[in-house]
Amino acid sequence: MVRSVARRDAKALSQHLCNDFEKIVLPAHPKTAALKETMTSLGGLGTLMSGSGPSVFTLAESEAEAADLATRLRAALPDPDLGVWTARFASGGVQLGG
Repeated sequence: MVRSVARRDAKALSQHLCNDFEKIVLPAHPKTAALKETMTSLGGLGTLMSGSGPSVFTLAESEAEAADLATRLRAALPDPDLGVWTARFASGGVQLGG
C-alpha cells in the first residue's frame, strides 16, 4: 500500500482499500449503497464509505478522470442533497499551513 501511495498509483492503491463497517451500514442505508454502486459503475477505483458514513469516496487515475466521473455522477444521481467534490491526491501526508 505504501508503494502505491508513493507512486500515486490509484489503481494499485484501490486494491488495498476496505471498510468492514460497510457490511452493517450499507444494507440499512440504501442511498449510501446506491452512491457507492454508482461511483464504482462509473469507473471509480476503490470506492468506499468513509468511516461510518454517509460520505463515500472513490479514486481516479487523473484529475481529468475525476472531473469527468464527478460530472457523470451528478447526472446519474440528480439529488439536490448530494455534494460531489474532487481533490488532488497528496502522497506527502498532511501539511499544516502557518
